[in-house]
Amino acid sequence: MDEKPDWRIDALIAAILVPLQMPAILHPNSVGENALLTGIYLQLIGVLFVVSYFYPNRSYVLKGLMWCCEHTSHPVRGRWTAILWGSFAFVTGIFAQLHG
Repeated sequence: MDEKPDWRIDALIAAILVPLQMPAILHPNSVGENALLTGIYLQLIGVLFVVSYFYPNRSYVLKGLMWCCEHTSHPVRGRWTAILWGSFAFVTGIFAQLHG
């Protein structure tokens, strides 16, 4: 059964991710809290990539992330790159948190 993407999940994703980046956008020169929030933001992006591997048709955001993994990865393309990109984003978020 082909599931139709749900825009409410996209709204929930935006409601979680946008407030995490607002302090960094509004006050780009401050250090500390922005690094912590940016690290959490990157970790959530990593989690979204991994979730898009398992549920690619649940929302438009997850579908878009899976499309990026299947069509823009070089040299190898495929669904497994969602886990690879997710782990890269999660580890980068850890380093951002440690820096702040």
